[in-house]
Amino acid sequence: MRIITQITKHSTKFLSAFAVSLTAISLLTSISGYADSSKNIVENASDTSSTSTLVAAVTAADLASTLSGTGPFTVFAPSNSAFEKLGTTVDELLKPENKTLLQDILKYHVVSGSVDAATALTLTEANSLQGDKIMIMNDNGKVKLNNTSTVTTADVTSSNGVIHIIDTVILSSSLQTRVANLGKADMHLTRSGGFSANPITLLLIVTGSIILVETLARKYSAQK
Repeated sequence: MRIITQITKHSTKFLSAFAVSLTAISLLTSISGYADSSKNIVENASDTSSTSTLVAAVTAADLASTLSGTGPFTVFAPSNSAFEKLGTTVDELLKPENKTLLQDILKYHVVSGSVDAATALTLTEANSLQGDKIMIMNDNGKVKLNNTSTVTTADVTSSNGVIHIIDTVILSSSLQTRVANLGKADMHLTRSGGFSANPITLLLIVTGSIILVETLARKYSAQK
């Protein structure tokens, strides 16, 4: 009985270890399939479902050709879950009228040159293509950006640079202000008290005013 018990325990441990190994192999296969060094940054990002939102944003911002260029570039690529933290802001950013802001946000996630994780851990800051600096710190061996975002998958080598997947979208203080003001331009009443309306609303107001004036004019003529 004791022998059977020991065999059962060893079998359980073996199966557990085997399951962990399969998970690890699955993850490694996913990452290796994602990281094809012969493909450029955009192509590699397109090859994984975890960065599909980023690819959509890059396409909407017309930056695909830039990030497919010679480079080299270092891209801190927000995962889909990172974009989900922004909520409805993502939908606003994908609108054509917000293209410039979207471009700047995406450029803020790109650094000129190919910087691997080991090198990044020795840095304190980096200049983004957008112009603002990215703060970098070593968080127990992991690269952390702006004290808010952590690299979860590092050194995805591409033909024109390297990708580091991060768990949170990073924003400089100036970009935070611009994002906070997103949509406020569509308010009907401005802070100065002036009236602001989209073309359709304005047309309805003008048309209604004309009808009202004509109606009052006819009533006045009838009274005379």
